[in-house]
Amino acid sequence: MTEPKSQLDLAYMCYADFIKDWWQHKNIFLKDTNSKENDPLQKTNEKVRTILVAKLLDQRESELDHLSIKYKQSAITDMKQLIEPHKAVLIFAPGRSTTLTAAKIHQMLSDTKHIILNLQQLIRYKTEVMLAWKCVFDVLVLESYSSAEVSRDLFQELSGFLNDNDAEKKIIFISNIVGNIGKIHELRCKFHPNLTVRYDDYKFTGLISESQMLFLEKKVYYQGDEVKLSSVVKDDDVGKLNSLDCDSISLLLENKKPLIGICTEDTIKYYVDRTLQHSKRAKTHFAAQGEIKSALNRDILQGMRNAEENLGSETATVWKPSTLLEGDSRVILVTDEPGMGKSTLLTYLARETRKIHPDIWIVRVNINSYTRKLHKLKANGCDEEGVIKLLTEAAQLKETDSIVLDGLLFNYTYNSTGNMAVLIDGVDEVSPHYTEEVMQVLKILLKTKIK
Repeated sequence: MTEPKSQLDLAYMCYADFIKDWWQHKNIFLKDTNSKENDPLQKTNEKVRTILVAKLLDQRESELDHLSIKYKQSAITDMKQLIEPHKAVLIFAPGRSTTLTAAKIHQMLSDTKHIILNLQQLIRYKTEVMLAWKCVFDVLVLESYSSAEVSRDLFQELSGFLNDNDAEKKIIFISNIVGNIGKIHELRCKFHPNLTVRYDDYKFTGLISESQMLFLEKKVYYQGDEVKLSSVVKDDDVGKLNSLDCDSISLLLENKKPLIGICTEDTIKYYVDRTLQHSKRAKTHFAAQGEIKSALNRDILQGMRNAEENLGSETATVWKPSTLLEGDSRVILVTDEPGMGKSTLLTYLARETRKIHPDIWIVRVNINSYTRKLHKLKANGCDEEGVIKLLTEAAQLKETDSIVLDGLLFNYTYNSTGNMAVLIDGVDEVSPHYTEEVMQVLKILLKTKIK
């Protein structure tokens, strides 16, 4: 077995001490030693195991203390009710990681002598752990979150130990729901009928406010930019994170930065740089002061201009584009002839907006790529549910290392903060057959909180 470097260093030090002691105090040759008492390799192994087990008994508890995950008393009381009456309990953690449940149990057992190990550690140091369980501590907490093989006799020995000792001795298994099928089956068989099975209930608001803030101060990659979670979620909306899955929380605990949304695309590099500082004529409060009365016809561009004229706005302004959030208008209409750089302008504005407002979610909809969605809207009627599906597909929400965090934050941003900008590109190229659907999408978006 390959040992970690730290353990090898410890073994070398112990071995050197035994050799030094033999050299100074023993009157025998090493090749003549037949007893374990004088065998430096055997004595080194025993010494190293003793030191490692002593560290092992405190290792996981120290890790959990360092994470500073603290639960409200109500959550601790609920956990006590699940565990207290039973000698052997199997707790299913709500996710792929057992850390959140282990932290809750560790807090619950703060006044009880206990240790927390993973199953692999118990297998390796079983003799020392069983002796310590008999003499030093009362509750053994075992985390099982991998596919390590377990001998058939291990659970039988643990069950026999509990039956032979007083009521103060308990064992708590923590397992993730995914995987571990073989071990769970073996555990149920060996501890039957004395094993009680329970499911841990996780809520973000079950954490004390200080622990909640620790998570909100964690950083994520938000459309390619590194931002704190607190910049996306408002302080008075932390309850929304109750639906945040434990796998996402576990990633944050490990200081990994989940990927939220797709990166804003870069402006195309040209041999001769294109400047986008020229002014464009734009109506203020587009579609905010009345219904759009004109429909797009075969000449989509002209139709959009007609729509602009029919809005009833009395003033026209000169707009020098810098970011998407400048000015009072909720809708900006960018018109020009084909090939004049409208799409490039949108890319530029998106990038500049992200520089100043890294907490805003920008959704780019190349409308010509969603004619099937428009066809469904035309056939079934255009409603907000259909529009949300269009936006989520365009946002390319995915379940990767962020699990469901990006989907949660997308819905939260759409429904609660409105800290979102939607860019609909290619409107002048879409089939006139879907003109009314495009206009309905705009009308529906105007009724939301989207900026």
